Amino acid sequence: MNHFRVPRRPSRSAPRAARTPVGVEVGKRRTRWPVPTYSRVVPSTSGRVLVVDDNKVIRQLIRVNLELEGIEVVTAADGAECLEVVHQVRPDLITLDVVMPRLNGLRTAGRLRSDPRTAGIPLVIVSACSQHEVESGLDVGVDAFLAKPFEPQELVRVVQSLIDSSTGRVRGSGGAEAAAEHAGG
Repeated sequence: MNHFRVPRRPSRSAPRAARTPVGVEVGKRRTRWPVPTYSRVVPSTSGRVLVVDDNKVIRQLIRVNLELEGIEVVTAADGAECLEVVHQVRPDLITLDVVMPRLNGLRTAGRLRSDPRTAGIPLVIVSACSQHEVESGLDVGVDAFLAKPFEPQELVRVVQSLIDSSTGRVRGSGGAEAAAEHAGG
């Protein structure tokens, strides 16, 4: 039988490196609910997007792809959190997952459309939607749908064209056509 000795724990006043036994990695703490809203100001941004999804990996994937294009991103973990922060954040566009705890994406979209302060914000559903969910989304005024798994380039194109069309911006050559294409259909 192999025996090993547990090293004596150094005092709390010792530096962290001295308190950690050799060969032991110090991990991060687990995130507890509720998850704080993420926001990072990006210099010379071309818009602000509120990304609402209960899956942290999807939120991060969307955030990274949009920030690489100079778009500022704020995240929320579900529809209820979205409604809590939307008036402080004042986004140019909101992406919503459909299936989320507390308040799903379609009900969130309906509440955003019924509030005069948020009724004009473009809404994009980013979800694995059924035909019924697409029809329900159109009924409440969703502007675009992006099926999961999505191509990052398609996400960026849809988001930029909707932001441009809602703010009246024209982005380089082809930007006006892309904005007109989304605004018309």
